[in-house]
Amino acid sequence: MCAFCMHNADVAARTKKRRKASRKEAVIPVRLTSEQKAILVGAAEKKGLGVSTWLLMLGLREAEADKKPRET
Repeated sequence: MCAFCMHNADVAARTKKRRKASRKEAVIPVRLTSEQKAILVGAAEKKGLGVSTWLLMLGLREAEADKKPRET
């Protein structure tokens, strides 16, 4: 097998994605400054995540926390 073919086979093997149970189709546009974006990108990268995944994780965590009764 030629080097190019081996490379393509390797790339194809690494890019295979698992099918998810439900497809995400909704989008929430967010306006922010370049500085704000850089801060969010940096924070997401520290966790090894993309910005979208990181923001979704944080948003869902906060929404779940708001469902819990508050202690007084």
